[in-house]
Amino acid sequence: MKRLSVIDNYWNSKYEYLLDRELFKKGPKFSEHGEDRIIEMIFKVVKPLNKYFVDIGCANQRSSNTWTLIEKDWSGLLIDSNENPINEIRELIQKKNGVRAINTFVTPNNLDKILFEQNSPKRFDFLSIDTDSFEYEIWKNLTKFEPNVVCIEVNQGNIGDFKTIDYDPSASLYKYKGKQSNWSGATTGLVNKLADEKGYDYLCWIVSNVFYIKRSFVNVP
Repeated sequence: MKRLSVIDNYWNSKYEYLLDRELFKKGPKFSEHGEDRIIEMIFKVVKPLNKYFVDIGCANQRSSNTWTLIEKDWSGLLIDSNENPINEIRELIQKKNGVRAINTFVTPNNLDKILFEQNSPKRFDFLSIDTDSFEYEIWKNLTKFEPNVVCIEVNQGNIGDFKTIDYDPSASLYKYKGKQSNWSGATTGLVNKLADEKGYDYLCWIVSNVFYIKRSFVNVP
């Protein structure tokens, strides 16, 4: 897989037609590192299926991956285990039809159940997972729902390293470094393997998040 360097992320050249360098250079509108610009790039070219998103670990508007989608009248589900940002968001989305914010804890095994309870469509356009733990397990165990594009937080300790290594949810590089790491989460290489098994291609990496796109969504082999 050839990768194109774009500021501080790596873009899969297979999907160069989705890359808008000028848009990316504008910087993030709400998200922390420009994730919302990447989302904007993708759906500017590829027609959304139903304009529905699920944002796990949504935090608040000021660091949101999905607030630009809300501004574009997408519907979706905002989830956070912290009550404070959820209360703040609820105030902001009062007049946004189809957007719900819930205060609940997503475990490695309960996302299917949550989405069923919230009447989310089985296939939807965008999923963001940022829980600071167990992101890998959450996506791995999501079997009843199928997002077209996924943004998932990964281990920042292996920047630019796409090799698959063992994973310990508490600190995945501990056994290799011999001491507690500042970074936790699955490595990009390991999540790449999971994505491929689920029918996704790696799209790009940006600081602490990796994007994946469903091959059947863009009709590529």
